[in-house]
Amino acid sequence: METWGESSQLKDLERARALDPRNAEIYYRMGTLELLGATSPSSAPAWWFRHATDLNPKIGRYWLGLGRACFVAQDQACADQALERATRLSPMTPSTEWEAATYEVFTGHFERSFSRLAGLLRQDPDKEQEIFRFTWRAFDPEVTWQRILAGVPDNRVKCDYLVFLSQNGRFDLAKNYWMQMAAASAPPSFAAAKAYLQQLLATQRYVDAARVWSDLLHNGSLGQSGTADQDTLVFNGGFERPALNAGFDWNLAQTAFVSVDFLDPSAQSGKHALRIDYTVPHNVDTEPVYQLIPVLANQKYLLTAYSRSDELTSDSGPRLRVEDVECPACLDASSEMTLGTTPWHELKLTFSTGPKTEILRLSVWRARGRSFPMDISGSFWLDAVSLIPQQPSLSPQTGSRQIANSQMP
Repeated sequence: METWGESSQLKDLERARALDPRNAEIYYRMGTLELLGATSPSSAPAWWFRHATDLNPKIGRYWLGLGRACFVAQDQACADQALERATRLSPMTPSTEWEAATYEVFTGHFERSFSRLAGLLRQDPDKEQEIFRFTWRAFDPEVTWQRILAGVPDNRVKCDYLVFLSQNGRFDLAKNYWMQMAAASAPPSFAAAKAYLQQLLATQRYVDAARVWSDLLHNGSLGQSGTADQDTLVFNGGFERPALNAGFDWNLAQTAFVSVDFLDPSAQSGKHALRIDYTVPHNVDTEPVYQLIPVLANQKYLLTAYSRSDELTSDSGPRLRVEDVECPACLDASSEMTLGTTPWHELKLTFSTGPKTEILRLSVWRARGRSFPMDISGSFWLDAVSLIPQQPSLSPQTGSRQIANSQMP
């Protein structure tokens, strides 16, 4: 009988009911199976659920089942009463609250639904994507933001909604809502905003991403950059803090046979430096570390840093490289390479941005070797990386000439 009572076949459940007619669970299971197969409102099996609630009126899911059956049968009074009883028996149970919230939308009880959905987002953030998809179909996004998310104190959930809006092409709304959050008394942390920031970068919304980064920096959400010279555009250029591996901080690109340490203690200044070890001799292009930097168009810049090396083989060593992210052919310049074993020494590179440049990619780059010895192995250190504007923005013509002059042959 126990096996029959747990079956998903009506004939087995009928046998179990004949043996145990006072078992409310069997009636609930039979009602659920028949509800799944209901082809019309008249065939909705409300009777089974009514019998289950009569036998055991203290189980919330039995009342939920009755509410579903009554809704299918177009008996709103019955559905209202059943769902109200279910929520009283199972207060703050996510599955019950979700069912009640969606039902209240379908029946026009929007205010109650808003409250339940906000409560669900506070109680069960893992359900947020399902809630976002449902409200996207049911309401205008402004309603979701003002009536549901306004009651959610978790900024991460709100930022996740900005990601959802961006994924659905509403960058304009996401930008406006971000501005509201950034101006609030409790602005988002970097951890909360990270997914939205990365979404903007992934979709090449660089100006919007730079605005988010600037707001995080202004609000203190990023801490100190770790550089002595706050005029530099390079974030964490002295490697005095762990890299965020996101946003406009240093990012790590996993590269075979290359080991990266952002907090090596043998610094040129301060406490830490970047160390890159080429652990196994090989000969490929590598760019294990990079940072995106917002810049002005038609602007001359000076890039400086300090590097040293230990037994770096190959005819092609690591160097600093800057590229226009959106137009690499417009700007691709690099510093002198570092080879062999060298003490700390300064690297310098002067270049100018193009008429449409918005974002630079600054990286540690090693080009593939072309003559013996081609394979690279050894260690490279980098510290005190700085990027500083050198003069007011140039005219488009002047900028174009200087870009051409700065390009590698």
